[in-house]
Amino acid sequence: MPTYAIKTMHNQFLAPKETLQYLDELNRLAKSKTIETNKHQIIYEFAGGGKIWVRLPVNLALDSLQPIDGFQFIIILIESGLGSVGFFEEDQLMDHKVFRAYMVRKKQGKSQIKHLNTKGKSRAGSRVRLASTLQFFEEINTRLLQIFTTYRIDKVCLSCSKTLIPYFYGGSIVPPFKKNDPRLLKVPYHIPSSNYDQLLRIHQLLKLGDFKYMSDFEDNILNDIKHKFNKVDHPKDEDNW
Repeated sequence: MPTYAIKTMHNQFLAPKETLQYLDELNRLAKSKTIETNKHQIIYEFAGGGKIWVRLPVNLALDSLQPIDGFQFIIILIESGLGSVGFFEEDQLMDHKVFRAYMVRKKQGKSQIKHLNTKGKSRAGSRVRLASTLQFFEEINTRLLQIFTTYRIDKVCLSCSKTLIPYFYGGSIVPPFKKNDPRLLKVPYHIPSSNYDQLLRIHQLLKLGDFKYMSDFEDNILNDIKHKFNKVDHPKDEDNW
């Protein structure tokens, strides 16, 4: 039986200024590029068959590649029984809240939502957990409504499992944006727990440009660009006579 090598995705994170420098070079070197608005991302393809995915810093406008003045955005992290909402202005966390709910069945360790999806109607204890689940999303969306009423929101960064999405959008209190809102960005990183620390970690990652690739071919391209700018920033000292 033939064996196949599994390619691993590699990442390089760059500050916004460096990201723009690299984009200028990639625009010159690539044979084509594709803009994915919903992922805030540009895909560059090269004549040699390589491909580089660039998720832009969240504060850069995808069309102009310029920073949005007074950029304000919100990060929403949701899992069964735990959620965090953070409102950021530029680099500053201006407002945040952590939400908790009794949604996990003790013995099975399964969320009440998943239990209902697999077992249908349940008994009194499960109905209590379901009521807690619905209140959990009402509290999150109430907080979001307060923030959206008070501030201009340029970007909405959301992490929520597919199982929970219907409850997030379909409760008695709905979020102040639709599923197809052009400001919406799915958080593209693994989140072990939707707590305050992860809220800050995701904020730091989204501020950076994320360059993803899968082979040495693209790695060499990025390294060549890096060396080019290193020479400009750190020219060799000339001898003094």
